[in-house]
Amino acid sequence: MEVFHERLAALPGVSNVSVKPGVGGWEGGSESMWQIFYRGNGEARKLVARTAKTFNQDAVLILNKCQKGQDCQPAVELSFQGGVSLTAREDVHRLLVANGIGGWTWMKRNGKTILRMVSVPQWGGNAEVHQQATETISRQLRHNGLKNSRRVHKVAVSVMEREGAHSYDAVIAGS
Repeated sequence: MEVFHERLAALPGVSNVSVKPGVGGWEGGSESMWQIFYRGNGEARKLVARTAKTFNQDAVLILNKCQKGQDCQPAVELSFQGGVSLTAREDVHRLLVANGIGGWTWMKRNGKTILRMVSVPQWGGNAEVHQQATETISRQLRHNGLKNSRRVHKVAVSVMEREGAHSYDAVIAGS
């Protein structure tokens, strides 16, 4: 991760680089991931694609600030004070799946544990259904004793994957 951070930060035209660990999850699985933040260009995106391919990541979800006229999606974050135990996370995962959330990310920020759920149209996500589901999940978790605060951001979402039109190889080739 540190080597990747250095390579990304060294690219001309790239600034404000941050790379932190996290866990990406979906029904039946999870994998270690990196939260990558930067201001940059196509070369940065190609580096991300090469790295994801090298480490055999299933997919890379790219979230950009929503610009006027873009088809933006809700990125919902539930924030928990301190840690969330593995047992509690497994309970949360079951609740996510039961409410139609297909993927999520766990991360740390400012001493809090954050659960991010993004509506991804490329994977069948529907913004309105996503909003309703995450609101229900937040309320149910509070009812179950897992205090959280819910925050919604609008983001432009794109995906890089192993195969297809947005494969790592296609991004690396510049198409």
